[in-house]
Parts: sequence; structure tokens; C-alpha cells
Amino acid sequence: MPFISRGDLARRFILQQPLLYSETAYNYRRLHELWYQLMHSGDIDRLKEYTVCCFEYLLAKIHGLSIEQLLWEIDIICSNILDADVLIVQTILKNTVHIVSNDPILLAGEIILRLRNIKSYYNEHIESLLVQAHDWCESCNIPVFVPLSSWISATPPLIITTLPCSGGAFKIAATTFNQHVFCTTRTNEIAMYHIPSKKLVKTFSGHASLITSIQLTHDSKFLVSTSTDRTIKLFDLNSGELENNFQINQNEILCMTISHNNQLIVVGTRDRLIIVCHFETGEIEHSIEQHTDAVTGVGLTQDDALLISG
Repeated sequence: MPFISRGDLARRFILQQPLLYSETAYNYRRLHELWYQLMHSGDIDRLKEYTVCCFEYLLAKIHGLSIEQLLWEIDIICSNILDADVLIVQTILKNTVHIVSNDPILLAGEIILRLRNIKSYYNEHIESLLVQAHDWCESCNIPVFVPLSSWISATPPLIITTLPCSGGAFKIAATTFNQHVFCTTRTNEIAMYHIPSKKLVKTFSGHASLITSIQLTHDSKFLVSTSTDRTIKLFDLNSGELENNFQINQNEILCMTISHNNQLIVVGTRDRLIIVCHFETGEIEHSIEQHTDAVTGVGLTQDDALLISG
């Protein structure tokens, strides 16, 4: 699956149609297609806002089609997108399928019951879903079950998925949107996996010996790696090609971090040095020798003002 970034262009996929034509007539085209269009748009926030975390949509889907159909579609979403909010909604629906399938009106109470105590652990979409369920109960003109306290919590499985890393996984880095993960292998390569589908997307090669650290730039454009072969390599994420190769020291590089403005690379070496070099050119800006043994860890504060080493 290609590396997708979320942007305004994704919004063109939204079907500008109402969910209900009247109190009893559903827009089945929207019910059938909206989730699919938004899933493939790459806009996870809008997917949640208009479908998975939208109470009106969930109720219409269950009442107009079935909860089994809704769960099947959420399973497909989870095979393409990894998201904590989607997982918690999926867990709630699976745990209440025997209740809601008999009476969809009970969905609001089940959501309130299972989200009230855990909403603070999730972002605004789950909070919004809880508020929508409350609002629906208040405006409903028939008696509905509204729990005043919560004695049941929805908890997704501790292990969400497992990736079959045939080449091993020794150093790991994840993308900003949590959809892809990079693993170093025993053959001194870096494998990029799409987490939801478990598919190997591409492999980055070039190091001659053990890879000691990997990190994505903060704009998610480049993958940076260091190795005991004494090199720093910069890979373009979209093409997979080697963008730059720096050899800034005659000894093994053991650790690395990148400044938050993506201007500097800081590495620690076996011969006790901390080296700060320019991201684009590899030119050394500072070489610091303050440790009495190998430097095994380096980090920068959020404002890049302080360097911590160990």
C-alpha cells in the first residue's frame, strides 16, 4: 500500500448527500459508499467524523442494513487503517452485537455505558460520539435506556496485530500517522511494513554491517539510518532511493537523533565522540568529546536547545 499523507485534497471524496431523505427513508448510496470513499481518501479524521464515530451514521447503518454489515465494513477499515478510535468502536459493536441486533435503539445506551469511564484516554472523536449518543437520547420521543453510571468498559485486545518479520526486527521506527513501521533486519536492510494489512511495502538497502539506529525526519520525508559501517544514510520515503550517504567518522556509529527542525543529525560513536552534522550536506558542525567510553544514546529536547547523551 502506498505511503499516504492526509491533506485537503482527500475531502473531494466525500459524497455530498444527506444520510436521511426523510424520517423513514435512508440514503442507501451514502450508507454503502461513504465509508469506502473516505477510507481510500487517506483522511482518517473525516472517516471517523462522518462514519465510524458518527452516532447518526452508526444507528442508520444498523437500522437500515445490519450490525453484521457494519462490523464487516469496520473489519475492512481495520485492515487498511490502524486507529485507536476505530478499534474501540469495533470492540463496542462486537460486544453488543447480540443486544443491538435485536433492538438498534439500544445502541445509544450501550455506547454511553461503555465509553463514559474511558473517554479521557481517547481523542475528540470518541468524546464527540459520547455526546452525540447523549443528545440523541434527550431528543428521542420514545423511552430509551440511558445509564447514569458506568459499570462496563470497552477494552480493545492488548495485542492489536502481529507482523510476520521474516528477516527479524531489531530497531523499530513508526510513521507519524501510525500506519507504517520500519524494522532493521539481520541482513542489514530496513523493511517497511503497512501495519493494518501486514504487507511488506518496500526494503531499503545499502548498509554493509549492523544497523544501529533508524529514525524518520519530523516531516516524514526521509528515513535516516546509522551503522557500524561508519555511515549515515538518508533514504527518500516515497521512492525508496538512497538520497545521501555520509561518512563523518572513522569509528562505528552507535546511536543517532535528528533535530526537530530537520536541520541537524546528532550521532554517538564508539570512540567517545558526539558529532553534530548538517542534514543536507553532512558537514560537521560540532565534535564533542566529554565521555570516557562509547556514546550509546543521544537525544534533543523539544526546542533543540539541549543535547542529552549517555
